[in-house]
Amino acid sequence: MVVDVNILPVRLVTFVAQLGRRDSSPEARRRGTLRGTWWQHIPAVGNEPFKLDRINCRHRGEELSATIERLEPKEQSHKRWKFRGYVRQGMVFGAFFSDDPHDPSYGTILLRVSGGDVRRWDGFYTRLHIVDNGRKREQEIIEVEHFWSRSLDLALAGAVEAALP
Repeated sequence: MVVDVNILPVRLVTFVAQLGRRDSSPEARRRGTLRGTWWQHIPAVGNEPFKLDRINCRHRGEELSATIERLEPKEQSHKRWKFRGYVRQGMVFGAFFSDDPHDPSYGTILLRVSGGDVRRWDGFYTRLHIVDNGRKREQEIIEVEHFWSRSLDLALAGAVEAALP
């Protein structure tokens, strides 16, 4: 058996680099199916208007991170959030928080695959709702239904459907 001694240093460096990784398992290195652009549809509820957000996901193994950008309504298009979460057994769960440290917008997201169609994930998010009536400031946690879809057309179709009587 002939061993090429020139290849040994390369293999040693590769091995040491693998040891330095947080998780070098094939599962952790695999790019997930949720990576890329998604559309978040939040239906109109009470005095709140319909909202549409663009989500740019990074998905590796079970870990999911994203930036969320508000597109509709236009007067909220300056809003941005970060999301950190996990994907396990057909569910997405995690926390979102505003990019702006002066905007106290944060909460949790829970989604599941919609009827076996991996292009749509249904669920809800929770957030703190603060009501200041002048004399007393009240806080409550509210739950809002929403969905993520791979297709903007699907998100907009949901908006039209929600607007129908």
